[in-house]
Amino acid sequence: MQFSIYTGKRHEMPKDVPSSEAVVLELMKPYLHMGYTVAINNWYSGLFKKLVKEKTNTLGTVHVNRKNMPKVFNKMNLKKRVKKDVHLLSTYHKDLEMTKTGKLSFKTKETVVKPNIVMDYNVQMNTVDRQDQQLVSFPIMRRYAKGYRTVFFYMMDMLVYNMYVLYNKISGKRIEFDDFREDVAEKILE
Repeated sequence: MQFSIYTGKRHEMPKDVPSSEAVVLELMKPYLHMGYTVAINNWYSGLFKKLVKEKTNTLGTVHVNRKNMPKVFNKMNLKKRVKKDVHLLSTYHKDLEMTKTGKLSFKTKETVVKPNIVMDYNVQMNTVDRQDQQLVSFPIMRRYAKGYRTVFFYMMDMLVYNMYVLYNKISGKRIEFDDFREDVAEKILE
């Protein structure tokens, strides 16, 4: 994977594409036309059309009244109901299949079913959210004001978190992230 550090507005970006979307398209270049599926939140909902043209599937939440969204979406029922209406769109899912979640409803004691699009979106975005939550709980970078140090320590946090995920997957053991960080620090100091 690639990353891009924001250093100010770039002049080579297309004028018709918002800068947030242009960054995603730039980072996605090596992965376009390869059959990958990108999960996005509603901030990037304008990317759906662009990624379809690039033969890349997209799954995510959308604002149906956003500037780049087709008007037909305002008439379609693309909602999942939580505490507020959430509109999901997918170029990957061809039909709306319902899947058992393995959970029971608290009120009715019946098995909870959700559309596949919701299940897939939650799996993809929970991975990102989980990483963000873990890195916020004990960040190294908070103590440094200089930009380059902040970037360096954020990358170190990401490296340690990725090591943690791989360790849990390969070893089959399940340890807490803070314990893993302590173990790594102790091994480095030995």
